[in-house]
Amino acid sequence: MSTFQRIQSARAFGLALKTARMERGLTQEDLAERGEFDRTYPSLLERGRRSPTFFVILQLAHALRMEPVVLFAEAVALVRKEGRS
Repeated sequence: MSTFQRIQSARAFGLALKTARMERGLTQEDLAERGEFDRTYPSLLERGRRSPTFFVILQLAHALRMEPVVLFAEAVALVRKEGRS
């Protein structure tokens, strides 16, 4: 995977995360508290500055009260959509 593809993937995950968070009416700080993350971590993820590990995806999904596969699938759909543009 190229550096560009990694960046695009991180941004897609970030957008999926942000969408899920906002649909639930949560702030980044709310998400950080629920997921037991540093308060700045959700922002870094949403902006594509960090790529989550498998365990972090599980924590995020739990904090958002959603299935991890749904969160991951949303990110994959965004990557695919971007690839067609």
